[in-house]
Amino acid sequence: MEDCSDLPDRDDFLEQLEARWRQARAEGIDSTGAPPTGLVDEIAEEVVDIAAWSLPLYQRVRRLGRTLERLKQLERFVQAARDRIGTDGRAGHGNAHGTVQWLHAELAEIEGGQPCG
Repeated sequence: MEDCSDLPDRDDFLEQLEARWRQARAEGIDSTGAPPTGLVDEIAEEVVDIAAWSLPLYQRVRRLGRTLERLKQLERFVQAARDRIGTDGRAGHGNAHGTVQWLHAELAEIEGGQPCG
């Protein structure tokens, strides 16, 4: 089993868990003595809540993945543009017009469209 003790969110999670326990104790809630049927009902409600949130969370995770991929593409584009233009700002491969056309075509590809004009 993987050791998760060094994960940055671990301590935050444990602090939130302890805060919930303290709040429950302060409100006089003690689930240790609750009837098992009440606990089962409460757990079932939580499972429904988790299921209800699964689609929106899945969609957000997928969007984050697409955003990260796009950022990687843009990073590669910026590096290629730097290599093509050169460190002195002059077009290193052909003339400036050709470099601008190349930049336009590369950006259009990243955006998923066709280059204009």
